[in-house]
Amino acid sequence: MNAIIVWEIAVFRYQPPTPERRIKTIHGRPIERKLGSAVNHLERGGLPVNPAVLSAVRRKLKNGDYNSNREELIKDLRNDPGLYFYSAKHLKGLVENQENGIQLEREIKELEPEKLNQLFSISDREISTHRTRNMTKAQALRLQHSVVSSNAAASMAEGAQLDEDLAYSSALFRQLGLNLIAWNYPDIYSRALRTQKQGKADLEQELERLLGVSPIRIASKLAVEWNIDPEIRRNLEDSGESAAADAEEPDQVMSLLELCQLAELFAKTMDTEHFPEAEQSWSLAEPRVKEKCGVEDLKQQIEPKIKPALEAIERASERPLPRSEAMPRFDLSALTQKSKILFQSNSHLPRCPASIQAKFFEVYRRIEETKVSVEALRELVERAIPETGFVRGCLYLLNEEQLKLEPALRVGEIPLTKYQPFKLFQNNLITSSLDTPVPAKQDG
Repeated sequence: MNAIIVWEIAVFRYQPPTPERRIKTIHGRPIERKLGSAVNHLERGGLPVNPAVLSAVRRKLKNGDYNSNREELIKDLRNDPGLYFYSAKHLKGLVENQENGIQLEREIKELEPEKLNQLFSISDREISTHRTRNMTKAQALRLQHSVVSSNAAASMAEGAQLDEDLAYSSALFRQLGLNLIAWNYPDIYSRALRTQKQGKADLEQELERLLGVSPIRIASKLAVEWNIDPEIRRNLEDSGESAAADAEEPDQVMSLLELCQLAELFAKTMDTEHFPEAEQSWSLAEPRVKEKCGVEDLKQQIEPKIKPALEAIERASERPLPRSEAMPRFDLSALTQKSKILFQSNSHLPRCPASIQAKFFEVYRRIEETKVSVEALRELVERAIPETGFVRGCLYLLNEEQLKLEPALRVGEIPLTKYQPFKLFQNNLITSSLDTPVPAKQDG
């Protein structure tokens, strides 16, 4: 069923990034040279910082808000992985005693005020060639994975008798290579993510196949160049057995590396569109997390910590992120294969109240495999839409043969004849909303 609902709705335009530079394959090239070439390109592009987060940090610095509260600065830096990585990299030039390497939280707490001002006396345009306003869905999801996994690791660390800041930094640095690839080789990253979604290959293995170097080796090399604390660098290695498999040996002491891997697995449960097996794998690993970390409900525990960062990503990208922790349990076996895919890929639904989610589940349950489902449309118009609070509007169906949108069902008292069809090539709010990642809205 191809349908579009049109309400009084603002249109956000997405400007795609400039074409990416391709890696030139040279047969027989040593792996270290290939790694060095890739890292040089990735560093030239870098990672964008969220200008709103950077602006807030600079304003608080100017007002002296961090003078007696460096924890507040650390908290703010954790709202933007790009700004966190920028800070970690450039602390190398500001910290005098680097015998134990750079560990951002430790250095931020001890750095002189004038050096703090020097660190952040920079604009987002000077940090990276990329802009968060041009963020793709794949890039936004990778930032989400970074925020969730690092905060999950920090929350799990205390119960596992591991250092919270070290756990956070280690988990986030494990995401560095993936983020750099997502921004500087966006087509390659998106292709690998599709392969992961289809179950054909693991995301990181596919990226290594396409690029010739693994994301974790990229992170490891940069961590060495930035003189990052060796305790963090020890966790930047390729995964051996999966974290879920470690649950088979419950008496084994949890290492920081295993904790990071478990945090990454948990982060994948918030993106079931691309990692459909993550929830099942997490259910196998969760008992070990509860036993070794004393965490009963990780989703509930980290929600206050990740909410500001995820909202900052959403504002910058103008697209909603999936929030699986808000999704009630539904019997997916009641759905057809087609409707199950549509239901799980709906990133807007988890943000709705449970009552609305339940109404829309009934719509998906009535979707048929090969034809427009009259029952699904009736459920949508008569029950689901009224539950959202809309009192009038029109449901358009896509006529693929004539390439136009046709008014099919009305909601409210306005006659259906008042709604006109639109050719797909017409430039207007209704046709443009077909490929808009956020609700379109027009005042007046």
